[in-house]
Amino acid sequence: MVLLAGLCWMTAASASAQHFVGLSSGYAVNTLSSSIYEDFRSVDSWNNYGIVYKFYSHIPLWPEGFGARIGTGLQSALNLTSRGYQRDSTAILRYTAIEVPFMTHLHLSFWRIRLIAAGGLYASYLLDGTQANLDPDAPTTIVISEGAYSFQPDDRRFDYGLRFGGGLALMLHPLEIQFEFNYAVGLGYVHKPVIPGKYTIYNRFSQMIFSVGAFIVL
Repeated sequence: MVLLAGLCWMTAASASAQHFVGLSSGYAVNTLSSSIYEDFRSVDSWNNYGIVYKFYSHIPLWPEGFGARIGTGLQSALNLTSRGYQRDSTAILRYTAIEVPFMTHLHLSFWRIRLIAAGGLYASYLLDGTQANLDPDAPTTIVISEGAYSFQPDDRRFDYGLRFGGGLALMLHPLEIQFEFNYAVGLGYVHKPVIPGKYTIYNRFSQMIFSVGAFIVL
């Protein structure tokens, strides 16, 4: 990944580079992983939007053959996304986060199709949240009350982690439609892990997101 990032940076100043700006929207499945056993369940969300920029170098990594081209690229975005989890059968917590991912792309282009493999980092900050209290005795999820979540002193609102995935783009110059799947795993802690007089807990967010983006070639 370091080598790929270096190749992208070395070719970023190329006058023949291709630049794109666009918008994206997606469906996410979110959960929480923990170092101790707790019944954390996934929650989904459609509130995932982004303003996206990507760059592709015109210098191929490999000589063209059979009409196919292998190249490198970069993609970043300013995303408004939802994270969260369900805690056993008692509560659902959802957070709104602002996120900046920075990913390298390795792409194979042929005809009007571009296949993409991507990997990189992200940083995010929790803006606000809601907590829905559930009826633990109901066989299905029944919300008995819901309100704004009050962040506690041991909550950490800043997060960072790894993000990787792949996708497929349709090149309809000057428009490009991109379908992506990404998996993000947090490396920061949702809460301060050391609880005085108790024990150390490591809770981290994770997210799978399926998104569609529409780009204009600049």
